[in-house]
Amino acid sequence: MFGLLLSLAITLMTRGKLWLFALFLGLFHLHLLMDFFGSGPGWPIAYLWPFSEQKWNNSRWSWAFYSWQNITTATMLVAWTVLIAIRKQRTPLEAIMPNLDRQLVDLLSPRRKRRRLSGFAAES
Repeated sequence: MFGLLLSLAITLMTRGKLWLFALFLGLFHLHLLMDFFGSGPGWPIAYLWPFSEQKWNNSRWSWAFYSWQNITTATMLVAWTVLIAIRKQRTPLEAIMPNLDRQLVDLLSPRRKRRRLSGFAAES
């Protein structure tokens, strides 16, 4: 229920495009799938709550929270976010903290590095 409501709310904020609703709902389910495997044994998922109290538990194939699988996934997602910040000049913070977004983009910007190097050459 939460995934449906959240996906619907975000879709309405993005001018109601149906393909975005499917994307948001798919991303929510990807999150649940990663929780199912990566939250550690004994962490059940109540997928149909509040309509059902049934919980699914994955003690057979789940891995520990601080496992190489979770660390690798987190590292890849952070690297992807940094790559987007460099290429698209934006971060996920742009809507809620625009000043911090600008500072991070400037910090990661290749142009900033060139300016700093050219300023260093001019001082020499």
